[in-house]
Amino acid sequence: MGNIDAMRDAEPPALPRPRMPLSQRAKIFIPFDPLKGYREALREKEREAEARMDERAQVDDPA
Repeated sequence: MGNIDAMRDAEPPALPRPRMPLSQRAKIFIPFDPLKGYREALREKEREAEARMDERAQVDDPA
């Protein structure tokens, strides 16, 4: 058990550079877009589906 106690009491290794704050770390990944144009294409499909649903609602509800 002496080995475990020594490991528990040991100082953590020094980092080669200071840690980046979480707020800064998140900004690194914001511009990453692995599928170029996918979000825009998905939004367009959503708009088309909503337009079809609106058209159907108008036909079904002739008020």
